[in-house]
Amino acid sequence: MDISSWRKNRETVSHPSTVVKATDLETARTNIEKHLWASSFLEDLLREVNREPDTSPDYLERMVPRETPNSQLFTMCAKCESAPVHGL
Repeated sequence: MDISSWRKNRETVSHPSTVVKATDLETARTNIEKHLWASSFLEDLLREVNREPDTSPDYLERMVPRETPNSQLFTMCAKCESAPVHGL
């Protein structure tokens, strides 16, 4: 397994590193302010999230690894070359 790309780029990642970027969040906030469909979606989402009020922030932090798992078979970084998505 060649992890040279990972070694080369791992320190360049800004966390949190997800498919949702800062510009996406800005767009969502704007949509929530302007559109009823967006604010309704947010309300529905928050209602679902709040069904689990006893989930601690520490537990949620531990659910997601800080770095992408080192596996070519599952969940490689989308920027890495030859990276299958979720174990294809």
